Amino acid sequence: YYATTRTFIGNDRVREEVLAGYAQGQVVLGKLKALGGVRYERTDVRSAGYVASTVLSTTAQRTANPAAAGIADYNNHRKTDGTYDQWFPGVYLTYNLTKNLLLRANWSNSIGRPGFTTLVPTFSVNTTTEIVKANNAGLGPQTSENWDAGVEYYFEPVGTLSANVFRKNMHDFIVTGNAGTIGTGKDNGFGGDYAGYSLTSTFNGGAAKIEGFELGYQQRFEFLPGPLAGLSFFGSYTWLRTEGDY
Repeated sequence: YYATTRTFIGNDRVREEVLAGYAQGQVVLGKLKALGGVRYERTDVRSAGYVASTVLSTTAQRTANPAAAGIADYNNHRKTDGTYDQWFPGVYLTYNLTKNLLLRANWSNSIGRPGFTTLVPTFSVNTTTEIVKANNAGLGPQTSENWDAGVEYYFEPVGTLSANVFRKNMHDFIVTGNAGTIGTGKDNGFGGDYAGYSLTSTFNGGAAKIEGFELGYQQRFEFLPGPLAGLSFFGSYTWLRTEGDY
């Protein structure tokens, strides 16, 4: 029985295809350099897996024919698919105040895709607590809008002093929690089973903000004698403040 169920449990498939394109342009106006661009992505996800039957075989059935009982308990194939489109514009600015002093600023957008293990359409049931823990095959990505600005000072020999501030606004934050109560009817997502059970799942249900600043110092000590000239030092200090709404 165990060997038979192993051929189904963990036999999952997830296929993700991403079609992407990017366009960019650059403009130089004296000491100011501006680089802008936009990236488009279309993501297609297909997933499949096996789930346990609503009513499992009895001990007597497993003893009489363990292979048949394993097939009856876990040969329940589920599959799903989904598609989403994303645009990622960005602008990057640099300005040379002097030969050694540089100002930077940029605005960009990025994506964080869900892990494959969360996309497999499988679930587990606790009949005692009446809770169904289910993966969310339709889980979408979380996105981030990023703002950065900073100043960099370059000095001899081979050294940099920098200060930067930044902020990230995250949307559709991926969280895990109570997704509600399973409804009645065959279209409740479980073929009509587990009506009234609590559903725990992963979903896009929150937002978060990260902001802070960073100070950095880097120098190579080429003025030292002999082999010590290859020594260098790097140090940084980062301060963060985060908050989230789940």
